[in-house]
Amino acid sequence: MWLLFVSVMPFPTSLLGRYPLQSIPIAIYGVDLILANVTGLFINIYLKNHPQLCVTPIASEVLRAQIPAYVIPNGLYVAGIVLGWFLPWASYGIYAVVLAGLMIRFARIHNPFQRDR
Repeated sequence: MWLLFVSVMPFPTSLLGRYPLQSIPIAIYGVDLILANVTGLFINIYLKNHPQLCVTPIASEVLRAQIPAYVIPNGLYVAGIVLGWFLPWASYGIYAVVLAGLMIRFARIHNPFQRDR
């Protein structure tokens, strides 16, 4: 399911490009982001409950630490969808801020260039 929502992402993205500042493409884009994010959370929960599928089992505290990275963006995506009907530029801003925030968060966690000290 996650791959479905990720692979569909070019469609709402092209709608945003073709119909900028229109509320329906903004809403479709936001819904696809939410669905991909929710299925990603379900995948992590499933892997936590089935450790035999992981190289390294997921600890409960690791899963709890990841939950804000799913819940906060989804709340912001909902705000972006709602604002898309009134302030389309604000929706674009919300989507960009969430993307930048997640990139920074995961770059700090999974930095392959960071030296072990």
